[in-house]
Formats: sequence, structure tokens, C-alpha cells
Amino acid sequence: MTTEVRVPDIGDFESVDVIEILVQPGDEVSLETPLITLESDKATMEIPSTVAGRVVRVLTQLGAKVGMVAPIVEIAYIPSTLTVAPTLGVNSVKELIALAKAKPGQLNYGSTGTASAQYMDMQLLMNTAGLRMVNVTYKGAGPILVALLSNEIQLSLQPITGFLESIRAGKVKALAI
Repeated sequence: MTTEVRVPDIGDFESVDVIEILVQPGDEVSLETPLITLESDKATMEIPSTVAGRVVRVLTQLGAKVGMVAPIVEIAYIPSTLTVAPTLGVNSVKELIALAKAKPGQLNYGSTGTASAQYMDMQLLMNTAGLRMVNVTYKGAGPILVALLSNEIQLSLQPITGFLESIRAGKVKALAI
């Protein structure tokens, strides 16, 4: 899937100049990664990414004048899946939330660090549902999958591509996408 990142509300300016393009096609970006720098006669501002993914194409050029909601970058993103170890004994997000509430601080989840979109998504889930779980940081989806299969962690929220084969084989269970 792809999405266009657009210039947000830039206040009382009708248009501003693109003075720096900070990404190129093929770059991986996280939520809030700066994409371009804009300048008016009064201010300079960086426009951040609103999604995590890979830059497909840059939709503006250096020196261009852009206005509010102008498309600037197209980003391909991969949906994440909330995945659990089958030994956890839950079959739905509702059951997972009930278990996590019954065992505060006892469930471990894997992420690729506190700056990752998946970590932020897990924080959102925990804050929304009133949960307390422990983050364990790994260097990529592969080590997270190994940790999930060995029950070092009980759940993860990662891009589905790294887990699809194990989900189809029944080695891990996807509760949500």
C-alpha cells in the first residue's frame, strides 16, 4: 500500500519554497522522519513523515513552491500484525488484553527500539487499554521472531512480511493486522 505525505497547515503562507529534499526513492523512513525542508520569508520548517515505510518517489523538486496539502513524497508501507506465541493461550485481542491486565508487567513484547513505529504502536495499545508490558529490544524482525518462537517474548507488533510464513505454518498466531 502507498500513501502520499502532504504539506500540513503552514499557517498564513499561501506557498513556501522547497529548499532541501532529505529523502530519495528507496530510503526507509520512520514516523516523524524529516522528508523536506521548506522556507518562507519568515520561517524554515522540516516536514516529517506521517507513516513508516519506504520512499517510492519524491513528488516535488528543489526550488518548487508548495502550498498546504500539496503532495511531497509517496511512501509504501507494510501493515503490521499483532502476533503472539501459540503457547500464550489467547485467540483474540480481547483475550490478550484480559491476560495482560491479569498479569501486569509479566508479558514481554519485542520491538526494534523506542524510535520504531512498532514500539510506538505498542505504546498506543498499552495506553489505550491500560496495560503494562515489558519491551525487549532486538536488531530486526528475524531475532524478534526467534524470540517469539522460543517464548523469550510472548508477543510482538511487527510488519507482517517477516512473520507471514510462520503465521501460515501455525508457529505463531496473528491476532490483528
